[in-house]
Amino acid sequence: MSLARGDVPSCYLHDGRVTWSLVAMTALASGGCGSRPSYWDSNVGTPTAQGLANGVALVDDANHRAVLLTAEADQQLSRASFSVGHQVRNVVASPDGKRLFVLSTGDWPRHSAGDERPSLTVIDTSSGATPTRYPLPEPLPDLAIDPQGRYAVAYAGAQSTSASFVQNPNEIVLFDLKPSSQTDSPNPVSRSIRSFGGSPSRLTFTPELCVHAAISCAGKDGAPAPGQRRLLLIESDIDVTLLDLDHAFLATPPAEITVRLTSGASARVVAPRGLAVDGYDMSSPGDARIALRTDDSNVFTILLGPSTGTPNDFAPTINLTDVGGAPSSIAFVHTDQGLRVAALVPSASNAVLVEPDTSLTTQIALPAPYASMSLVTSVVDAASTAPSGTDTALLWGSATGSGVAFWTLGKTVGQPYRSIEVLPDVTQPIRSVHDVPGKNPQLKVLELSQGSGFLVLDLLARTASPLHTAQTPTLAISPDGSGMWAFAPDGTDLARISFPSLTPLPLTTDLSIQAVYDVARRDGGRALVAIHSRGTLGATVFDADNPDTATARRVPALLLEGP
Repeated sequence: MSLARGDVPSCYLHDGRVTWSLVAMTALASGGCGSRPSYWDSNVGTPTAQGLANGVALVDDANHRAVLLTAEADQQLSRASFSVGHQVRNVVASPDGKRLFVLSTGDWPRHSAGDERPSLTVIDTSSGATPTRYPLPEPLPDLAIDPQGRYAVAYAGAQSTSASFVQNPNEIVLFDLKPSSQTDSPNPVSRSIRSFGGSPSRLTFTPELCVHAAISCAGKDGAPAPGQRRLLLIESDIDVTLLDLDHAFLATPPAEITVRLTSGASARVVAPRGLAVDGYDMSSPGDARIALRTDDSNVFTILLGPSTGTPNDFAPTINLTDVGGAPSSIAFVHTDQGLRVAALVPSASNAVLVEPDTSLTTQIALPAPYASMSLVTSVVDAASTAPSGTDTALLWGSATGSGVAFWTLGKTVGQPYRSIEVLPDVTQPIRSVHDVPGKNPQLKVLELSQGSGFLVLDLLARTASPLHTAQTPTLAISPDGSGMWAFAPDGTDLARISFPSLTPLPLTTDLSIQAVYDVARRDGGRALVAIHSRGTLGATVFDADNPDTATARRVPALLLEGP
């Protein structure tokens, strides 16, 4: 026979190892350790694993709990269990890895007063506080988390399959995760976004924007300035909505502002494909701008300024610019001529600089059809004794021969930029680029679109070092920036690559690896937790600072114990 929740009863698990005896074998044959609760007969299902700053969360939907695994000294794991809602729809970690968000459908449809309602459970893993449970008016599957930690938003999403017979696809539910103790505003609040036929598909939280300099954007004693706002930008397939987060929880909040998107040549509706935000700068109080790229050749720029009308005290001024092809990436950049929107147009192997308030454009021929860019100015300027005051962007693409290049936005005689430096040793198509945080921000990890292996790019030395793998790897960057991990999905091979030496250290596990998580240990060190799907989930724990297969500890049946 076999147990529903593991290979052995918990009374025969000791110190992470399985102890077998004649008594244990008899217990297995008879169904366990004597009388046991019905918990042991339930199916564990397929738990969701989520990496956090100081551990790994396993969301056990079958038993309505999240099990937090915390790394201890000597490759031990401790476990803490927290209740979550029934029928989990989404699990998300906060950007800082300190909070876990679990969105649940509940017992839907409800047939009795005891059935559970839809909810959002927020677990603060850094404080040990009791989880906070927020009710929802109806099940919603998607969740957006504020990078600054203040807000969360649940919404249906453009492709959602509703658990309800009737659903309003434009409903969003806003949660204030740090409400003021002086306010009695409802939390959460439900809003139905004005619709012209679309529904929310992507949500973006802005930084502080100076939307009304005439009121004042200078705060006092840490208090928000009256002219500053944080906005929630909601993209649908036909428009973008601007919602004032700072006033969203008022009893009578101001209405959102909807910007309808049409082609400049006709009334044909165009779809947004991504946006960029120029944040608030005290030295330039009029710089609250948003740029949108669309599925045609248009870039929209939106300048936010004071309004004398209602319901908001700010209003958008919209400019439409044709950049000669569908832009694949946009960003606000600083040039010698001032602020510009940079747009990449891979179909023409061009970049276009757009003056956001006049729509004047400057075409720049690129040496390859680059489709993506990332500003690396902070790293480049930090290493310079004389910061340029203009931006530097890293360009890359997934088309054959794209490789990578550095685009420096300063100006020289006869051209509106200083240089475009192509790295000659990188000709492979690049699928994605990963930042390295912490100790080595000058490094980027480049995943290849084809073949195996990857590259580690040094932004300062302008070199790209290749690392070869026997098969296509899955990569995980250490949060402290000391190195990275590569493993073969569903295999037992694992390697640690140290930064900046790039020395690979081969490791292995007994069971196939589903995911790896580099987390902080309770004693101040770091651990790598490799998750295995066998049984009720197991793990192999390595000392991430000094990994060694000989000292790794295998921890079986992580969900074997009851809640």
